[in-house]
Amino acid sequence: MGLLKVLVISILLLWVIRAVATWFFPWAFRKLSDKVQQEANRQSQNKQSSPGYREGELRVDYIPPKKEKKMVSRKAGEFVEFEDIKK
Repeated sequence: MGLLKVLVISILLLWVIRAVATWFFPWAFRKLSDKVQQEANRQSQNKQSSPGYREGELRVDYIPPKKEKKMVSRKAGEFVEFEDIKK
């Protein structure tokens, strides 16, 4: 009798969990996707309404200070000046 009771309770519990899960997960994913969509729309609106900048315009926020060229002493040996080529 005890085994039958455990089986019935287990089956009922699994059935309830399945019923709740089929309702809860689609609802939760829908809410999550709505939040993500709203955030994307908000960021898009902020980007479009940024004042003073046209599309394709370059804006520099920081210009690093120029480094002074170091002088190499004559005793340092032979020095060959070269430039790096960037591809």
